[in-house]
Amino acid sequence: MANYRNGQTPEDEQLPPFGKKLHDAFMAYVKQEMARTNHVPAQADFVAWLGLTTPVYSDLKLGRREPTDRVLDILAEHLGPEVYDWADKPRRMPKDKDLRYLADNWRSFSKRFRTEVRKLAEKELHESETPKEDEDENLKPAAVQ
Repeated sequence: MANYRNGQTPEDEQLPPFGKKLHDAFMAYVKQEMARTNHVPAQADFVAWLGLTTPVYSDLKLGRREPTDRVLDILAEHLGPEVYDWADKPRRMPKDKDLRYLADNWRSFSKRFRTEVRKLAEKELHESETPKEDEDENLKPAAVQ
C-alpha cells in the first residue's frame, strides 16, 4: 500500500497536470477523512465518493483519457468548479437547483442583498475547517463508466 501520509508516492511525480490536481484532491480528501474519522481512507473510497469507477479515475489520473463534460460536471459537484480550469475547459453551471436559481436571478437582486449573500457564504466557509456533509442527496452522482 502506498504511503499517503507524506502526500507523495514515486509514481505521483510523473503525473500529467490534470492527474496531479486529482492527486492533490485525493490528498485533501485523505486529510479531511483522517481528521473526521481518524482513519486513512483508500483511494477506492475517494473514487466512490466522486462517483467514478476505478478505471475511469485511473485513466484520468494517468492521462490516458481526457475528461468529458459529464465527468467534469461530476467532479465539479465534489471538488468545485476549478476542475474545468484543470482541463482547460470553460466552467459550466452546476446542476444544484439552489445555485442555479441564484445565478439565474443574480442581477435581479439588489447590490445590498448580493453583498449579504457573499458575506454569509464567506462566514460559513471560514467558521468551519472541515466541509459539511452535503444534505442534498440529489447531488450524489451515479458512477461514471
